[in-house]
Amino acid sequence: MIDSLSIKILCDNTASGNYLGEHGLSFLINTGDTNILFDTGKGEVIAHNMQEAGIKPSDIDLVVFSHGHYDHTGGISYILNDSLFATKFSDEKNRIYMHADALNAKYSKTISGPKYIGISKENKNILNKYSDITVFNKESLEILPGVHLTGEIPRINSEENVKTKFFLDDKLSIVDSIVDDQSLFIKTPKGIVVILGCCHSGLANTLDYISKLANTDSIYAVIGGTHLRNANRSRLDFTIEVIKKYNVKLFAPIHCSGQRASAYMFAQLEDIFQEANSGAAFLI
Repeated sequence: MIDSLSIKILCDNTASGNYLGEHGLSFLINTGDTNILFDTGKGEVIAHNMQEAGIKPSDIDLVVFSHGHYDHTGGISYILNDSLFATKFSDEKNRIYMHADALNAKYSKTISGPKYIGISKENKNILNKYSDITVFNKESLEILPGVHLTGEIPRINSEENVKTKFFLDDKLSIVDSIVDDQSLFIKTPKGIVVILGCCHSGLANTLDYISKLANTDSIYAVIGGTHLRNANRSRLDFTIEVIKKYNVKLFAPIHCSGQRASAYMFAQLEDIFQEANSGAAFLI
């Protein structure tokens, strides 16, 4: 269990104060004696925002990728190209965590045709240099005492079986179900804290699986991307009921959650809803 937990949003679509925004997501999670970088954003603002937060690449102990899209992995070059970080990561305690499929080529369907949205070639080459300290997980994994990755998340709720626009080839013929999607959950005295990347598996599926893994029927906080920007009212209502079912006390949807969906959920979850963006911090 983590007795002292702080969460700082380093990258989000919008920003506050002197922080910068971009279409990306990154969290700095401090457990008292360990700094976890969960995703690295698109890569355009992470250097500035880390400096604003008073953090250097060499201060990072663990790197975790929620999945292999460019807006969650683009800033890894800034981290891994730091010489002090490189020296630190020769220690057996320091690791990079991801699902192996995060390295796959990934495309989205756009009006103008296929768009590459996977990890860039440059970043793949950099990550290859650290293959000896990279852990590829499909199953749930405890990366620190009380800090867990979900691994692959079972897709059990039919309400979240939506048509995808993601593919594994530039001909858009092989559907990408994004099995590499995973979330982080942390056991604290207040309860389970869930950190989401894009939640491509669906928020209900994710919370149901975490509830099973943690053997609990309540979740204290849910923070991150929910990928509900194109969700219809029926799915939003279903999601709201799931959040209520787990008695969530703090809900902060950001990044890919969508303004319309977030506004609708705010109206239903005003007591627990918290707006957030680059620069926001949570002390739990």
